Amino acid sequence: MNFESVLNEAGTENEVSEQPSAIYPLPEEGIMVPGLTSPAPAPRLMMEQVFEALSRHVGRISQDAKALEITDPDRMDYAIGLVGESKKMIKQFQAKQKEVTQGASDFIDSVRGFVGRYTGRLAEAEQIIKVKISNYRLKEEIERKKQEALAQKAAADLQKKLNKEAAKAGVEAPLVPEIPIPKGTKIRSESGTTSYDVKRWICNVLDPDAVPRQYCEPVKKLLDEAVKMGVREIPGCEIKEITETRFRS
Repeated sequence: MNFESVLNEAGTENEVSEQPSAIYPLPEEGIMVPGLTSPAPAPRLMMEQVFEALSRHVGRISQDAKALEITDPDRMDYAIGLVGESKKMIKQFQAKQKEVTQGASDFIDSVRGFVGRYTGRLAEAEQIIKVKISNYRLKEEIERKKQEALAQKAAADLQKKLNKEAAKAGVEAPLVPEIPIPKGTKIRSESGTTSYDVKRWICNVLDPDAVPRQYCEPVKKLLDEAVKMGVREIPGCEIKEITETRFRS
């Protein structure tokens, strides 16, 4: 970015601008930038120069607003004009800010776009792997249930046989213990990454009109739009006309 051109456009008036906040003080001295033989302007000094033509008016507007007393139509007209001037200056500050930071914003967007191409592909790869792991887990669960069913059948058959033998001998038959079939556990890879399953319940809305009222909430934006379109009665709502002060500059 060519900051020199921006500084020149900011104006060279000799009036003293307001001092910036000292909460986060910036260095007074210049800073060395690769490729430059002399220090570049320090951040605070640079900002003062860039916004000098605008910032010197802020204190006046702020003081006038605090001291303002509207006692007659002339003072009302002055008050409205002061708001208009303030709103115009806000736009000028924002425009200058955009001008100063445009190069940095373009660079940040470029880096984000570059990184996003790769992180997006990695996220897609992760999702593909998750689906394949889930499919494998499902197959494991099906096989486990088969083994569990076979074990239960074998235990039931053995229990019947023991019951018959015990009945002939006139004794009480012992109970066959359940044969536990191990479920899937956490899997830790050599790299240290752990894979495990978590079961959770979810709810998908199929018929919005049938959802009970206690699970819904009013949407203020939709209600305001309905009133704006002319609706004057909505159950559970108060619709009234208010007066608010607005400005256009």
